[in-house]
Amino acid sequence: MKQKYNPEYYKKNRKRIIANQQRFQASHKKEILDYAREYYNFNKDNQEFREKRKSQHLAWRIKNRDYIRKYAREYYKEHKNDPNFEAHKRTPKAIEKENERQKKRRKTKEYKEWKRRYEASHPEKMHRIIKKNVIHSFSGEEWMQKKKAAKGICPSCKEYVGFNNLTLDHIYPISKANKDFLKTGIKRIYNIEDVQPLCGKCNSSKHDKIIQNEN
Repeated sequence: MKQKYNPEYYKKNRKRIIANQQRFQASHKKEILDYAREYYNFNKDNQEFREKRKSQHLAWRIKNRDYIRKYAREYYKEHKNDPNFEAHKRTPKAIEKENERQKKRRKTKEYKEWKRRYEASHPEKMHRIIKKNVIHSFSGEEWMQKKKAAKGICPSCKEYVGFNNLTLDHIYPISKANKDFLKTGIKRIYNIEDVQPLCGKCNSSKHDKIIQNEN
């Protein structure tokens, strides 16, 4: 017969009870994982179970937000040089899913308000303003031909991302070209050899570095 829960007893013997639970979990790790997997597979089609599990997971993440961020930073530092790190995020299916998530995010009130405040406080970083201070001397047809030559493969990470997911990158960053313009008043001219197709992740992580990748 299951014993009735006694809060006073638990309060007095909390450390001993937790230590016993940890020893049991360590010695029966495989059995616990097998049971959890079997229980999930049995209930995964149950909508009530899925909603309850989702709410519990969300509550845990909110409660342990600082721990999650700290663990994520440490994990990234340890694995960032691993070629297989985050390889699953570069598959066409994962990229398409992430693009859809970003589209939904950009439609939210919170994002629009953040963008408005950011633009007001950082006018010098606005992409549309910077683009007015450089000259593009290549045609759209030339750019499409350059994208087709890449065959959907990002020259930087060598991953296949698809034709539509290759973005235009200025080898000499336009942020630097904008600074040059503000100093000299001379606009930098970009021809087709001064730009390259990169996937969105490589393009954004490049920041203001001057990196030319061979196709």
